[in-house]
Amino acid sequence: MNFHIDSIKSIFNFKGKDLGILSLTLFCILTAGILYISLKYGIGLYLLGAVLGIALIIFYVKFPKYWLYSIALISFLFFTPSDAGIGIIDIFYGGLVIAGSMIWIFWKIFVHKEKIVENIADWVILFFYIFVILNLFVALANDIAFMEWVRAYILISSLLIYFPFKYYIKEKKDIQNVLSLFGITLFVLAIQHFKIYQTEGLANAVYAFQLGKSISSHQALFCSGIFFSLLFFVNAKNSLLRVFFILISSIFIGVLILTYSRIFWFFAFFEIILFLIYLTGKQRIILITGLLVISLLAAATLLTIFKEKSKIILQLVENRAVSATKGTKDLSFHLRLLEYDQAEKGIKESPWGGIGFGNIINFYEPLNHLTFHTKNIHNGYYFLTMAVGFPLSILLFFPMIYYLISGEHFVRKFKDNFYKPILLASVCTIIIVLAGNTLSNQLLIREGGMIMGISFALISSISNKIKQSNNISVT
Repeated sequence: MNFHIDSIKSIFNFKGKDLGILSLTLFCILTAGILYISLKYGIGLYLLGAVLGIALIIFYVKFPKYWLYSIALISFLFFTPSDAGIGIIDIFYGGLVIAGSMIWIFWKIFVHKEKIVENIADWVILFFYIFVILNLFVALANDIAFMEWVRAYILISSLLIYFPFKYYIKEKKDIQNVLSLFGITLFVLAIQHFKIYQTEGLANAVYAFQLGKSISSHQALFCSGIFFSLLFFVNAKNSLLRVFFILISSIFIGVLILTYSRIFWFFAFFEIILFLIYLTGKQRIILITGLLVISLLAAATLLTIFKEKSKIILQLVENRAVSATKGTKDLSFHLRLLEYDQAEKGIKESPWGGIGFGNIINFYEPLNHLTFHTKNIHNGYYFLTMAVGFPLSILLFFPMIYYLISGEHFVRKFKDNFYKPILLASVCTIIIVLAGNTLSNQLLIREGGMIMGISFALISSISNKIKQSNNISVT
């Protein structure tokens, strides 16, 4: 009897080449079956999508790092919303990132019984996403549509990618792979921005103000790209790498300028100056030299590509910079203040539980006699507090401050030419999101939570490596 059992086991004990042949054979049979059904019943696309989805799930379960690599590589598709609203790409990427993260967290905690929480910030993140579900009942009580609340919850839930990223992306090679793939995403987004600006902004613009309406998105992403590429430029080991990173930095800086977002200009400049505190004397000279080269490249590019429109662009940049000094005289700032007044009323109405995601606020602008209706407040702190109340909003912002302080602590402690730039760039990314959150809702844009989650994961992974090697504790 044992002989027969062993014989049966040996039949299914495939290895190496045999396993590859079996897999290919089964795949061909399955594909043939799908083609036959699609021709006969006309439902091949649905079946193909289902089979490919199942195949991807199996592949990602077997090789979870490739799941994270896929997220990094194709994230530009999700970061760029289409005019048609929620499409198949949004659904696919939402499932890949948000549903994938939630299922992974549940599976690790309740099935594998693994500990994925390492510090108080991790606990706080989990508590927020569990307890904020109760906010749905608040939203429904305030006549907010169910899907409006779900949409906002999904957008802020992209931060949960932090947990699988810090679990798998620990080694130097893994970090290099992830950053390289996100770099490709940023480069694609930058090219898209230049193309939109060239075809839609410049083509029909005559006056300076017309150019400022073309592109104004992904500012925090491009700032993060600037921080990483500049610091890699400073720490590059050979001239070829330095040339590469200076070109990439130039592209990201150029796109950031064309967003005409003053607060991101200011804080990006401020944080680049902040680099000087953490760099050595030689590195400071390299950074300053690189910035001078970037300035020359930017001027040459502006004159070469935009030609006669370059004067208009420079005029607009100057106007935007000067308007920042006008304070409440600036119309856009005046509208923000009116939004904030309405948000304060909502907070006072329900300071502990909020009034729910997706609530519409209305305000009257007396200068032009216009009434505005909006679901989005151009201040993430007001928005979150109004939506979920003080206790839950504090829970979400606490990890940002925690990893900001923790990351800065380890930047000062660590001297490694690979890990230190990543730590510093991650800290600066958190700062830029926190700063941008004062005049825009960074957590409700598509890339907002993802930026924070990846920054947290990089700081966590590198700080754990430092503590393991040097027994340094966080103070």
